[in-house]
Amino acid sequence: MDLPLLLTALCSLDGVLPMIPSEAAVLAAGVYARSSLLAVVLATAVGVFIGDHLAYGLSRSVLGPRLLRRSEKARRAVSTMAGPRAGALIVASRFLPGGRVTANLACGTARLPLRRFSPASAVAALAWAAYTVGLGYAGGAAFADSPLLAVAAGLGLSFLFGAAAELMRRRVSRPARSAAPAAR
Repeated sequence: MDLPLLLTALCSLDGVLPMIPSEAAVLAAGVYARSSLLAVVLATAVGVFIGDHLAYGLSRSVLGPRLLRRSEKARRAVSTMAGPRAGALIVASRFLPGGRVTANLACGTARLPLRRFSPASAVAALAWAAYTVGLGYAGGAAFADSPLLAVAAGLGLSFLFGAAAELMRRRVSRPARSAAPAAR
């Protein structure tokens, strides 16, 4: 099996089985992708796009109603994903830990129309693929003599960027505090 096909399969499966380590595989592919960088990015993006649609379809048909019955948090996520900022949220959530699966499940459960979901998923998939392969490629260039160190550095940077994005998301979504004391 060639590398691009393997990446497409891994990233597709990761859309519904998040324990599949597609990020590490994509970073590693970026480390070694000297002449086939574009093929690695495109194969990754296609796999992510397919995986997004698998999760969307599962939640639209089978999982969605079960999720809504079990969790208030899921109900809030679904109502947010059905709103006017759904596309931006799909793209942004791609870079948050656990955000990909959560956003795709919420979009399917909310019955966000495919004509809104698919373009946002395509943009998110391509952006994430370019970012992740690029991290691997940069790590491979910086640590040419130690590919394992390059992958570890890429994973570390990816984790740090994801953690920073999550902190920013929490800060933005926190209710504003009033500067004036409450009237008694």
